[in-house]
Amino acid sequence: MARETTEKTALTMKAITASLSPRDIANAREVSDLLLKIYQTLIHMQYLPADLLTPGPHDLTHLFPLFQELQLAPQIIYLYSILPYVSSHCHDFYQGGYFADFRVKREVEDGRNTMYCDDRREQMRPWMTPLSLLCNHMCVLFYDARRHRIGIFDQCDGWTRDRGLKGEEGGRTELRTVDELEAGGDSDGSDSGAANNDSDSEENERRPQKKQKRDGGHPRLGCGSKGPNIYDDMPSRPAGDVLRDILREYETLEEVPWVYEHGGGGDWPEGVKSLFFKHGWPRADFAVEAFNIDRMRLAALEDIQYRAEEPFRVVEREMSWVDRESPNSPEVLLLKRQIATAETPDEEWLARYQLWQKEQQFQSARKALKKAEAERDRLCPDGKKPGDDPKDTIMLEIRKWRQDIARKEESIANDTEQAEMLAAGLMGSHAPTLKSMTKRIEESKTQLELLQKVLKACEKDAERLCPGMEELPVEDEDSKRISLFHNRAFAVNCHQESIEDIEGFMARVPKVCTKTMELLDGEIERLKESIKHSHQWWDRHDEAIKEAEQRKEALAAIKKEAAKVEG
Repeated sequence: MARETTEKTALTMKAITASLSPRDIANAREVSDLLLKIYQTLIHMQYLPADLLTPGPHDLTHLFPLFQELQLAPQIIYLYSILPYVSSHCHDFYQGGYFADFRVKREVEDGRNTMYCDDRREQMRPWMTPLSLLCNHMCVLFYDARRHRIGIFDQCDGWTRDRGLKGEEGGRTELRTVDELEAGGDSDGSDSGAANNDSDSEENERRPQKKQKRDGGHPRLGCGSKGPNIYDDMPSRPAGDVLRDILREYETLEEVPWVYEHGGGGDWPEGVKSLFFKHGWPRADFAVEAFNIDRMRLAALEDIQYRAEEPFRVVEREMSWVDRESPNSPEVLLLKRQIATAETPDEEWLARYQLWQKEQQFQSARKALKKAEAERDRLCPDGKKPGDDPKDTIMLEIRKWRQDIARKEESIANDTEQAEMLAAGLMGSHAPTLKSMTKRIEESKTQLELLQKVLKACEKDAERLCPGMEELPVEDEDSKRISLFHNRAFAVNCHQESIEDIEGFMARVPKVCTKTMELLDGEIERLKESIKHSHQWWDRHDEAIKEAEQRKEALAAIKKEAAKVEG
């Protein structure tokens, strides 16, 4: 068994490897090889992009001083150097944890205390490491290199989340608590093969302590070699068995990563599992492209159905607004009583102003409801929703993919132009790098190709279900509304109309109502300030557009000059 690296001598990978036994090396390679197979399976199932995976070995020389400071065991340093790594915190690993990347200093430090515990007895020994990191209180895989075992736990309690252990009869299935360690008293790192302990201090090390200072003052030093630790006898299984079971769970779709996205943990989208098996999962001939096309179409159906029902939801919202602002609403009746019982002109007219606002809102609500009902009747004659008929659904789907393709093509054109400007030195210091822009363009082109294939598959279904049916226009009502409302005139006119309405009400207010007049003057000033800010925003917007046009003109001039030289 290798000795812990505690001396402040310069580390080398050669020396670290030489200090390991053949069993240490074989154990580390088993963990690394199985994790690589798991990651490759996640790539094969189209969860991870292939370019996020970097297999080992890795040069971690720059982290050796940190490894020494953290007193990491040679087994762990060697393991870190050969593990495969996934460079993403946008994807979730087993049971909702993060992919750990121990090429990164912060993640090495976090690995000493990934559960963020204050007591060092709940942190990692030098020969222990997480194989995943904590995300949203979900699960972490803990590896004990000395025992070559893995335990799986979440942040909420100490119960094991290892499905293989849950099925076993007898034995503990939860971590010991610090209180249990203090009651038991004699659990020590030496019980599981710890390095030689100083016999003179052994009794002191075993004495219960409420708080233990961190060795060397490092904020993430971990537990150290001596004293009790909750992970010394954690419920666990042989590392190879645990990782092979995780691989099997992914292959059988017992475990699927999508359900943990954004801290979730709900059901998997209905129908996706059958799509996997339909296209040959988990065989090597799994039809990736056909699966992706079907998966994208399945995912789009819910959104298409939701959008198809939107006219009915808009009517419901407007009706609730009309009810809330109606002349018989409790708020309106209360204001009328306040007017009738007012003791001063100001009390009366302050209440009248609030009642007038309610009346204005009621009229606006009625207009909005009438417009929403007309739109619903236009899109859904006889109360028939566009998504009720498969023929309608397929045409809505075609429109969606045509819209997505148009947006993606526009995005590629804009990014390509920006990349050309970057290459010509026409962009500012805050612009993205040419390398990142080029990568984004390549990814967008790949996405565009897939979108075009999805559209083609959709059109093929349309020919079968509704031959000769006219396609819907690409520009839908949402696009029209955005172009109508997103302009300076609309933003300013809304405020100006409100000012004119208030001024009309002010003309009716008696001059003796000074408090009411002050309130109305304040409302008008607030609206004028909003108009001012709106103009300022649109001025900045117009200036940005102008600068963009100037860059385009400069780029065109550069291209023209280059064409002359080539000619």
